[in-house]
Amino acid sequence: MAEIIEMTQLSPTMTEGILVEWLKKEGDLVKPGDPLASVETDKAVMELESFEEGILLAHLAKKGDHLPVGAPVAIVGRAGDDITPLLERAKNFRPDLKKAESKPEQPREEPAPSPVPTVVEAPESVTDGVLRGRVKISPLARQMAQKYGLDITTLKGTGPGGRIIRRDIEKALQERPQQVIGAFSRKADVVKPLSMMRQVIAKRLSDSKSQVPHFYLTRKVVVSKLVQLREETNKTLQLLKDRGELLPYYPEKVSLNDYIIRACALALKIHPEVNAQWGGDKLILKGNIDIGVAVAMEDGLLTPIVRNADEKSLFAISIEVKNLAEKARKRKLQSEEYTGGSFTISNLGMYGIDYFQAIINAPEAALLAVGKTKTEPVFNGTNFIPQEILTVTLSCDHRVVDGAKGAEFLQTLSFLLENPQLL
Repeated sequence: MAEIIEMTQLSPTMTEGILVEWLKKEGDLVKPGDPLASVETDKAVMELESFEEGILLAHLAKKGDHLPVGAPVAIVGRAGDDITPLLERAKNFRPDLKKAESKPEQPREEPAPSPVPTVVEAPESVTDGVLRGRVKISPLARQMAQKYGLDITTLKGTGPGGRIIRRDIEKALQERPQQVIGAFSRKADVVKPLSMMRQVIAKRLSDSKSQVPHFYLTRKVVVSKLVQLREETNKTLQLLKDRGELLPYYPEKVSLNDYIIRACALALKIHPEVNAQWGGDKLILKGNIDIGVAVAMEDGLLTPIVRNADEKSLFAISIEVKNLAEKARKRKLQSEEYTGGSFTISNLGMYGIDYFQAIINAPEAALLAVGKTKTEPVFNGTNFIPQEILTVTLSCDHRVVDGAKGAEFLQTLSFLLENPQLL
């Protein structure tokens, strides 16, 4: 008996997915667990699997469709099965399928190179034109001409009966010199649709900023010893690599961020009230220290998580972060690798940012924003000497972490970073 395959929730925060590509064609044999299609969720591109065995009898969605969780996507059954009732059921869930049967699908608007604007119009016929005076022109062509200030009486139509149509307007715009206002040419705006990831990021950050009472604590940390230790460690690792003696559990090099993750893990162990969440009528002290590391992507951020970070060595953290970041950029993270963190670190130092304030990754209670290191004069009681300074800012949920607790956490973190041998 034929069955409908529905859009399943492929990540904990997914409400809809975009069908990227069909991996099975109509007529293909499928069995439970077979990937039917690639679907873009709010976090990654994942595979939609079949829960049925049989023949893929029908695709109910096309590439680019936004499909809510539970939407019909395909029909799987046996050869000769009557799928008419299932098609009707699918139409009731998605009214656009009814429209698709009643009239041809209209092409979508897509950006075109400037100065020719992007315009798409429906198939034209003589009857849908408009004759006003002695100019015969389609409604869309008239709208375009008005928008871009074209004199339609000077245009020659190439449509049926000499009617002016879209391509005539586009040709006229190509041949017309760009309008210049002062010394600047005017160009059309580009409308960029939001990806699923960007939509979810926008909603979550808006909710966090509007619902969570933020406050910020900033501190400068002297990291001259840490910078020197990192340089010496990387020289040793490079030497081992050159000799072919680099062990599998050694990274090729360590980053400043690896030390910061390690230091945060130890500081959170000392200050468990920062490794916490707001629970409405209670506080939740997290049992594990799971640190999310913000990774920049083309259309947003992902925060892959280093689980039990306090129990891992600096080298183990370094290797894990590199692997997670690579998977994040390839959109290959599994949901358990980016959800359920207890604390987040966002580092923009590599972009030359001195310091910044970040929005908390709710429901976590705190986030550390890390700027770049720079040389500043520091008074040692006798003289000013140059030191490497790192500026960090702790964003706190004031319902969970008050000022004194946040300051104590930063004090411990600073002590660890200023004495890196303890890491």
